[in-house]
Amino acid sequence: MKTKLTLTLDPALISKSKLYAKSQGSSLSNIVEEFLLRLTATENQFSEIKLTSGVKSLKGSVKVNDQDNFDHKQVLEDELTKKYIDF
Repeated sequence: MKTKLTLTLDPALISKSKLYAKSQGSSLSNIVEEFLLRLTATENQFSEIKLTSGVKSLKGSVKVNDQDNFDHKQVLEDELTKKYIDF
């Protein structure tokens, strides 16, 4: 059984979101439900998500020796610093 949920959002965002859902042949409720399912999914469920060819081409391009201590935000910050500040 489904339960109704009330959200408070910007009216312009609601309009754009409804247009997007319609263009996808779906409802806004279904889009939000799918998003929340993916957001709360376990790691195994993420393997079911279809990846674009661009994302698939990146698989394996980075090797991480210590995945438990890998901080992707720090790596991104370091790389952006090198690119835009350190020249």
